[in-house]
Amino acid sequence: MGGESFDAVYARAQAFVDEVLLPESSCHECILVAAHSGINCAIMGRMFNIPLDRFWSVRQTNCGYTVVDVVEGHFVEVYHTPIEDI
Repeated sequence: MGGESFDAVYARAQAFVDEVLLPESSCHECILVAAHSGINCAIMGRMFNIPLDRFWSVRQTNCGYTVVDVVEGHFVEVYHTPIEDI
């Protein structure tokens, strides 16, 4: 109770994408972002324009990773660790 709303998490993730990832991607060949599942869902959701009502559609395995390129200011998924359906 009293935690951050999903709207607020998405807004925070959008700010991270706009203020950190995009600017830094033009300066560095590689950037590593490590976070917990919820914020990863939000960051990936904002990178790939996934609507808030599909927040949990982003799935990563524990210790999994996703490789993303930035092409002309847009994020493109290159690879993600395979996910087994349970």
